[in-house]
Amino acid sequence: MQKALLSSTLVVLALPLVAQSSHQLQPDASLFEEINHIMAIDNHSHPPALDSDGQRDEDFDALPCDPLEPTAAGLMFREDNPVYIKAWKTMFGYKYDDASPEHEKALVAAKEQVKQREGENYPNWVLDQLNIESELANRVAMGRGL
Repeated sequence: MQKALLSSTLVVLALPLVAQSSHQLQPDASLFEEINHIMAIDNHSHPPALDSDGQRDEDFDALPCDPLEPTAAGLMFREDNPVYIKAWKTMFGYKYDDASPEHEKALVAAKEQVKQREGENYPNWVLDQLNIESELANRVAMGRGL
């Protein structure tokens, strides 16, 4: 009898917790929308400068990685990461679901068109596409477009 009473008491006490926890799975709509309008701050990056007449950007990092032995790319940086194709579709109108060499040529051409259109503003355009308000560039010297 005591077990049955204890069990029913626990069920009665747990019901509000279950109801409350399932209610909390849905975010407040107005708060969620407000949060989605917050732009990010990239607090550590090594952005490349815009190309200047074919000159290579050497000032992207004070500690070049050239002398280090190559290592396998991490998951985020693997060429087959599907996030890249999704980004290419969003930013450059990429029409394919793969990264074949032929399709990547179309991507490079589309990217060049955007670079030409945006000019010196291209790095800012990229940040806008990524919803990044500010980027703190860790570089030896600022280059063209930064």
